[in-house]
Amino acid sequence: MNPMLRVWLVLLALTLAEVALAAAGARGGVMLAILLALSTVKAWLIVAWFMHLRFERRHLALALLPVLIVCILLLNFIFPDSVRLGRMSSVGPPEASHSQSTK
Repeated sequence: MNPMLRVWLVLLALTLAEVALAAAGARGGVMLAILLALSTVKAWLIVAWFMHLRFERRHLALALLPVLIVCILLLNFIFPDSVRLGRMSSVGPPEASHSQSTK
């Protein structure tokens, strides 16, 4: 079997696993860790095989290292905000409670 087809099938299987995990209703940090791990594997496969970095010299692959560092730093800025939003309670729109108390 062609290696590119094999990689494509693995990517398809990983995507189906992500969709199945989301459809199962999994929530929380464990689901997030699994999705991040699967996405990391998928990103590596795409970069290595479809962008042909697997066959390039090491210094060209290392040129992507600053991009990886920036992505990790940006995720460190975004994750605390997502955790904060997850802890917020949804009581309802403030207008509804205000309009009922004034009647």
